[in-house]
Formats: sequence, C-alpha cells, structure tokens
Amino acid sequence: MEFDDNLEVAVDSPGHVVGSITSLATVIAAKAKTYSITLDTDFSYQEYGGPGETRGLDGFKPAVSLKFIKKTKLTDYTLAASFVRQDATTSEFDESGLTNIDGDRLTYSANASVNHQVNRSNNLIFSTNVTTVDFTETTPSLTPYFDANARLAWKHMMTRRTDATVSGSLGYYNADNLEDTESWIFRSNVDVAHRWTKRLTVTGGLGANFVRTSRTTGSEDNSGFSGNVGLNYRRKQTTIRLNLSHSLDPSSTGELENRTSASIGFIRKITRRSTFAVDASFGMQRSFDSSDNSRETLSISPLYTYMPARNWQTSLGYTYRYSHDTESAQSHKVFMSVSRSFTPLP
Repeated sequence: MEFDDNLEVAVDSPGHVVGSITSLATVIAAKAKTYSITLDTDFSYQEYGGPGETRGLDGFKPAVSLKFIKKTKLTDYTLAASFVRQDATTSEFDESGLTNIDGDRLTYSANASVNHQVNRSNNLIFSTNVTTVDFTETTPSLTPYFDANARLAWKHMMTRRTDATVSGSLGYYNADNLEDTESWIFRSNVDVAHRWTKRLTVTGGLGANFVRTSRTTGSEDNSGFSGNVGLNYRRKQTTIRLNLSHSLDPSSTGELENRTSASIGFIRKITRRSTFAVDASFGMQRSFDSSDNSRETLSISPLYTYMPARNWQTSLGYTYRYSHDTESAQSHKVFMSVSRSFTPLP
C-alpha cells in the first residue's frame, strides 16, 4: 500500500493518490558444476484511486529475465535477456529527471560477455549489449530509441589489494524522432579499485568520449569525459556507500545526455530481525551538445524492515522526490508492504 501527494511530481499537483500493488516473484534455477540457468519473473498488478489518479495507472507491470552462465577452467561465458514494463513517470524520473508523463516504458535488452583469465594477474573481458526502449503512450517529451554497445577490457591485478581495468567501447544510438538522430560513441576508460582495509574499498575511474552525431540537418563531432569515485565501508552491522559519477548516456529525450550524479546509502542491522536503511541521490541531466534544458532531481528514501517470522518480511518507508526544470515540483510518498518467501521445490 502507498500514499503519494503528487505521484507525477507535477508543478501543479492534481491531488493525492492511494495505491495497492500485488506482486508474485519467482526464481527458477538449474545449476550444475559448469553451468547455470536462471529465470526470474515478477508479475505485479497495481491499482490506484484518488483525485490524483488521472492517467490510468492501473494494470500489470511484468518483468522477466533469463540468464545462462557457462564456466570452464579459464573462461566464463554469460548470456542474458530481459523485458521490463514500468510506469514511465517512475523510470524517467530516475533516469532523465522527466516528470508528469503518461503510460508505461517498455525496455527490451540482451547482453553477452566472455571473461578469460590469461594468468593469475590478468583477465580479458569482452561484452556486448543491445537495448530497445519504447512507450505505450505518445508523448512529445519522450522518444523511443535503440542502443547497442560493444566493450573490450583488460583487468590487471597490480597488487593483492589493487586492481586496474583499461577498456574501450564502441556504441551506437538511434532515436526515433523527427530529426532521425543517430550517434556513434567511442569511450575509453581507466578504472582502479583499491581495498584500503578489510572494511574499506575505494574505486575511481576516468575516461574520454568521442561522439559523431547525424541528423537530417547535418552531422557534428563532439568530445567529453566520464568519471567516477566510489567508497564502500562495512563494519559488523553497518554498511555505508558513496558514489559520485559523470557519464554520457542515451536517453528517451531523443538526445545523448551528460549525467552527473551523487548517491549515498546507509544500512544498519539493528537486530537479527530488523534493519534500517537510507538512500539519497542527486542527479543533473543536460543535453550533450547544449547547456540548455538542464534538469535536476533529488530523492531521499528511509526504509525500516522487520521479519516477524521465518520467510515473512514487513516494510515501512517514506520517499521524498524533488525535480527542477524550468519550474520546481516535489512529492511525498509513504508506503508499507508485507511479503512472504517460500521454496515450492528443493
């Protein structure tokens, strides 16, 4: 159950909504010594009411993923595919900062990877992924798109505590808009992970991006950078993580976007049965070739979970969302859930 005073994070809120979500999630796995196959499904049905329910939010929101892993003495192979249907307002707020959107987002993706151990200190990793994004409603601010990427990386264990990864990737992005926007993106990155102590791990990376974009009006070349800094600290019952990043990504606005984000997470296991967690994130998005139309978002979510009995879990949480484009909007959501897990087959 949930209550939200501005579900669409609209500047002029139509009013509050009260909703219920019923979900059945399954995991079917077949495992052997050298391979595994896993099928994950999540079939959710949601129903909303109240003055703010003006967009037909009721309906099924399925998510399905299939993964195959094959392991040999020196090489791991992975194949995966997935489909997700989710509210466009929720997905676009998290990804691009867009709000007040009708309909659902449909995401189809497939990926494959090969991880080969050259020797004790070096690995070669090749990966590729393909993603198609579509929408159930025609909205001027949203554009379906196709995105494909191939990446080759070399991972080197510099010391027992430090790993370095050098990678290069080639990506293709095509937006289904009036300008028929398509881009070729070459990325080069260097990433380092250092286990400072048994409890603290620090990561960092820096890369360069080179982009050629073509439209019906012509083509242009641009360049930019990407980077990230991360921290993960664990001690007994407490986990703290921090991440800062800047990246170039395809988006449903019909353009490539520069995205700058900061996130922090805190998890505290209070007792054997209860846990308290807080997640907070800030994001800023703007078009890759323009400083106009920048968007800023902020989200803060505390959550308390309690297990009253084996296989049972209850949760109580709150989410604050803030968005600023040309104007500002915010929403407050309170939710609670009850779930039970079981294993029908051994």
